[in-house]
Amino acid sequence: MKKKILKKKVKKTAKIINFISKSKKINRIQTEDMEQTRMDALAKEMVDNYYGATKKSFLDSALCLYYLLYRVIQKMMVHTSFPVYQNYHKFACEQNLENYKKWLNKSNERDGGAIHNKVVEAKVGNENDTIH
Repeated sequence: MKKKILKKKVKKTAKIINFISKSKKINRIQTEDMEQTRMDALAKEMVDNYYGATKKSFLDSALCLYYLLYRVIQKMMVHTSFPVYQNYHKFACEQNLENYKKWLNKSNERDGGAIHNKVVEAKVGNENDTIH
């Protein structure tokens, strides 16, 4: 007969040190800044990856980016209250417009107003001209 050897299972436990929550309690402001920086970098990476995928798509890149924007806004409205959503949406739009104005001013200074002239030229034209 074969003898069965039973091994006694011993649970090994270790003392877990929760250093993350301790550091958050000690350096709360610093960790919030670090977390904001980390989440912002993650958002930038996601947008860059999505933009790379739009370049490979046969759809218009503006339409693809619209889909992304629509889904992000939709998710934000579902998971936050409407006043919170409205506040963040308004603030983000203001920031983007301000950054765009700064970018245009820098471009105009560097290029001698080449971008502004192209925008004005595009607006000026015969309104009766249509593409059929």
